[in-house]
Amino acid sequence: MRLLMVDKIKEDMVCAKTVFTSNGTILISEGTKLKNKYTDKLLNHGVYMIYVENELAKEIEIDHIIKEEIIQSANEIIKDTIDNISYYQDIDIIKIKDTINNIISQLFTNDNLILQVMEIRAVNDYILKHCVKVAVLSLMTGIALGYNKQQLMDLGTGAILHDIGKALIPSEVINKPSQLTIHEYEIVKEHTNLGYVALKSQGCVNEEVCNIILHHHERVDGKGYPNGLKGNEIHEYVRIVSIADVYDALTSDRIYRKRIDSSMAIEYIVSMSGTQFDQTLAKAFIQNIALYPIGKGVILNTKEKGFVIKNFKNFPTRPIVKIIYDENGQKLRKPYELNLIDYNTKSVIGTFS
Repeated sequence: MRLLMVDKIKEDMVCAKTVFTSNGTILISEGTKLKNKYTDKLLNHGVYMIYVENELAKEIEIDHIIKEEIIQSANEIIKDTIDNISYYQDIDIIKIKDTINNIISQLFTNDNLILQVMEIRAVNDYILKHCVKVAVLSLMTGIALGYNKQQLMDLGTGAILHDIGKALIPSEVINKPSQLTIHEYEIVKEHTNLGYVALKSQGCVNEEVCNIILHHHERVDGKGYPNGLKGNEIHEYVRIVSIADVYDALTSDRIYRKRIDSSMAIEYIVSMSGTQFDQTLAKAFIQNIALYPIGKGVILNTKEKGFVIKNFKNFPTRPIVKIIYDENGQKLRKPYELNLIDYNTKSVIGTFS
């Protein structure tokens, strides 16, 4: 399979991976022959990329680090949590912690822990999916740093709940499909305080978890909110979640903009290390991210083109690529695999659809 922009779909291509709506309903099933009319259907639901069957990349399979049913269960639990918070009801912290425990267990069973593209879903209910993905990204970073089980539980719980305060912001502001006014932005910023107060009042989690909710928009240079904390004034858990939060926001489709590639998001994280983000934690975060997801078309500095078929945790810029086109753009009769770790003179310089 290969990853393709929706606007590049051609008649009778075959969907290689089921596309879901935000509530888990199937939008297009795996194996469905795609028609031109499906393009508008996907775009109207905010889906901009899908996996399609491709003869040249037929052996490429996506190895998910978390089972689909665990992610779906986590999404449902967070939906219930957001609903409860919005009606000022108690949250089910036991279910939330069980979910975090399941995610941690999954992560520890993966030998080559590196995040590929997560499930393709519509952009509605962005906050819901965002919370779960930020939890996974944060936990991967915590594991890279050698955190123990209790540290991971606190980090993951705070990460999955970090945006619950947005449930208390007027929906017309949160879901506005265009740029916010200064006044509206100030309203949105209140979600950190609102979430903190709502969770603190329930007394179901410790202060470290509550602080993640309150401070995840703080920045190491002191230019964040709500308190303008600097450097080590910001708890390490918070500094991790802030990186995961920004990364996922950049690489997710939103109502008002499309996602950017993982490589561009990583470049942003690197460029902001030492100002917005903690340098050491940013480095630990980055080592778990696939710059070029499996199935992505890449261009080498030699002008050869192919599809990524494997990534390596410690060498994110050096994937294995199945070379399909030679340096002259001619399709090879016998495509071959090229492990960039073994070829220092070759590198990825771009991508193609």
